[in-house]
Amino acid sequence: MGPGTVGRSGPPADGPAVRHSRGLRRRNGPRSGVRRRRHGPGPRRGRRGDRGVQLHDLPPRRGDGPDDGRAQGAQAGAPARRAPDRCRPRSDHDRRYSRDHPAVPRSDRLAGGRAHPAHHRRHLPTGPRLVRHRRHRALRPRHPGRGRGPGARFPAAGGGVRMKTVALEITSTGWITTFQDLGRRDTERRGVPTGGAADQHSAAVANLLVGNPRGATLIENLGGELALVPDADVLLAVTGAPARVTVGGGAVESWSPLVVPAGHEVRIQGDVSRGTRTYLAVNGALTAETLLGSAAPDARMGFGQAVVRGSCVLLDTEFRGFSRRLFEAPLFRLPVPVPRFDAGPWDIDVVPSHGIHTITGIREVIEEATYVVTNRSNHVGLRLDGPVLHPDSDTEIVSHGVPVGALQIPHADELIVLGRYRSLTAGYPIVGVASRASLSLLGQAGPGRELRFRWSDRESSLRRFARREAEVRALEHAATEAFGALGFMAPLPHTR
Repeated sequence: MGPGTVGRSGPPADGPAVRHSRGLRRRNGPRSGVRRRRHGPGPRRGRRGDRGVQLHDLPPRRGDGPDDGRAQGAQAGAPARRAPDRCRPRSDHDRRYSRDHPAVPRSDRLAGGRAHPAHHRRHLPTGPRLVRHRRHRALRPRHPGRGRGPGARFPAAGGGVRMKTVALEITSTGWITTFQDLGRRDTERRGVPTGGAADQHSAAVANLLVGNPRGATLIENLGGELALVPDADVLLAVTGAPARVTVGGGAVESWSPLVVPAGHEVRIQGDVSRGTRTYLAVNGALTAETLLGSAAPDARMGFGQAVVRGSCVLLDTEFRGFSRRLFEAPLFRLPVPVPRFDAGPWDIDVVPSHGIHTITGIREVIEEATYVVTNRSNHVGLRLDGPVLHPDSDTEIVSHGVPVGALQIPHADELIVLGRYRSLTAGYPIVGVASRASLSLLGQAGPGRELRFRWSDRESSLRRFARREAEVRALEHAATEAFGALGFMAPLPHTR
C-alpha cells in the first residue's frame, strides 16, 4: 500500500511502539492507529475492525528532518515521528481527562466515590465538554429593567417583597355576592361544569388593572349595592356593568386602578337596567375556599362561599401604599377595552349549528325576532320569550355535551341560551352557538333585557374574538410597564 493510503494493512509486526496520551496505541497492537477521543454520545465512525489512519501512513510534517518518515516504507527501528498537532492534548486539563490517564473524571463517578465501569465511562461526556457549556438562559442574569413583559416581577420599593394581611369589612351586599374567578379547567370530561364569572372579559380586566393574573379570585356582585371598608391601604378596581363608585364619599371612575386608604368606605351601586354584574378585584390573593382549583360556586354540587353583610374577607397583598399623596384617582390611565352596554336591544352574533337543518325556517325566525330575558333565567342559562319553531318530527336526538352559548329549543315555546353551568342537551336540538366575543355580553343580560341574534360564520367570529384578545393583551403589557415604573408592587405571573 502506497504512501497516504488508508486501509486495513498495517506496519511490520516488529515496528517500534508508539504511545501518546491522546488516543495513540502501540503500532503493532490490535487497535493501533490515530484515534480522536469522542466527545459525548454518537455513532462511531467506521466498523469495529477498521484500524483507521495508521501512523506510518501520515504525510511528513513540515519542519521535520529529511529522514523523518517521508515514505511509508521507513526502516524498522527508525525514530518514531511525532504525532500531528490535532492528536495532542491542547491543555493540561485535556491531558488530565484523556482516556489513557488513570484518573477518572468527576462526571464518571457514581454516588459514594465509585467509578463507572470502563465500558460505561467510555460513552460518557468528557470533562472539558461539561465545564465549557453555556449557561441556560433562565439561569443567566439579565438587566433588571430590560425585557420586562406580562408576568414579570418587579422589586417592591424599599427592599424585598413582604406580604401583609388586610381585612375587608363587608358593610353591604347585593342580591347575590360571591367569590368568582375564570372557572375550572379540564373538568368537563369528568362531568363537572367549568363555571366561573358570567362576564369573563370584565373579570379578567379587573384583575389586570390591579396587577393580578387574569384568573385570580375576585368578588362578583349581582344587582344591589356592594360596600366594604379596608383596614389598610389597598389597590382595587371595579369593572362590569355601569355603576356609580365612591371612595370615602367621593365619586371615582370604574374600569381603572384606585388606591383606597385605610378606613375609607368603597361603595358600588350598579345600574341593573344596563347590566347585572359588577366585579371588584383587589391587588393580592383573597382568602376563599376552592373546589378543583377554582373558587367559582356550584349550587348543584353544594359548593359556594357567599359574601354576606358583616363578614370580613381576608386579603394577602404586597401593596404598601404611598408615604405621601402623590396620585389622585385613578392611579393611572390605561388602554382599557370597555364594552358597550347600550340601553336598547343587544346584538348577539351566532354561528349556525348542525341542528338548524332539523327545523324548517328557524333561521329566518330567529334573525327577524327580538327576544326578552325572563325571570326564570339562572346560572345554567337564559330563558328567552319570543317566537320559536319546533322540529318537523317528534324524534329526539341523543344527549351530548354542548358549548357555552348554545341556542337550544325545548318543548316549551321559548329559546334557551346555555351558560357556563350547562350540562347536556337533554335531547333538544341546538340551532346555533353564540360567538366567544358575545358571551360576556350575554353574562350581563338580566330580566327584561332585549336581545337580537345575528347569524355569522366561524371565521368572522374568530376574528372578532382575536381583536378583543389583542386589546386585553395590550392592556396587560401597559399595566406591567406602569407597575414597573412605580416600583412599589410586583405583578404576579400570568395564568389562564
